[in-house]
Amino acid sequence: MMSDEKTILNLVVTRDGVPLEDQAEGIRQFKEACLFAAERAKQERIISAQLASLEFLPAKLLTGPHGSFHLNYNDGHAVQYQTAAEYFASFPDQDLGWISAEERDKAISSNSVWTVQWYPKNPISHYVVRGSTAAAVLAAALKEQAKEAQNGRDTQ
Repeated sequence: MMSDEKTILNLVVTRDGVPLEDQAEGIRQFKEACLFAAERAKQERIISAQLASLEFLPAKLLTGPHGSFHLNYNDGHAVQYQTAAEYFASFPDQDLGWISAEERDKAISSNSVWTVQWYPKNPISHYVVRGSTAAAVLAAALKEQAKEAQNGRDTQ
């Protein structure tokens, strides 16, 4: 006996033997990969430029042959297994050098403390600047050093 059911074929439209639906997905994935690669290359160029600018930092901050500087992130509270708020409450003598009260609040609330400390001429006297971002503390340090130089104080 013959069945009255008719078989409906699944027709797949192809171009060069590849289903068009698969081609469209492949094109979408290719575009996504290209955009990702372009964004990553852009980020790498930005990071490279930032690192290159860091190489000039010692020449701008240091005036003597025995000067040094340190850029730190969470070096106080993290090694004490404390939050930034707990650390600065426990060690009030370290709660200094903030760019501003707003920067202090921002750094403590985000638990993200950046510190730049530099000894311009020798390991005797130093400066400390704290803030919530590396860019903020580096800019403040350069500004402070420029102010000292402008005032004729060859920082000790």
